[in-house]
Amino acid sequence: MNKKLHLPKGARDWDLAVGKSGAEDAADAMTEALHGKLTEARLLILAGADALETARTVRDEMYGVMDEFAKLGARGVEPETTLVDVIEHALALDAWTLPRKD
Repeated sequence: MNKKLHLPKGARDWDLAVGKSGAEDAADAMTEALHGKLTEARLLILAGADALETARTVRDEMYGVMDEFAKLGARGVEPETTLVDVIEHALALDAWTLPRKD
């Protein structure tokens, strides 16, 4: 799990409402939150935590962050799918291991 984190950068990567005021700030906040959560998750997994359960926790916590930006489209299918894809890659899970919703 030494691979570099590849995180969404900007409203386009997150598939937010690019034309709306605040979309870039929302994307930055989401990326910053995700970076912190994934960094912590990697440490937990290295210490023996279950990777899938840790991934679920990150996903659920990020959904809380994304709720703050729902008016900008952050809780749409595309941003949620982007989130799950990034989590799976960052935590070395196989694709489609972590469901977008449980």
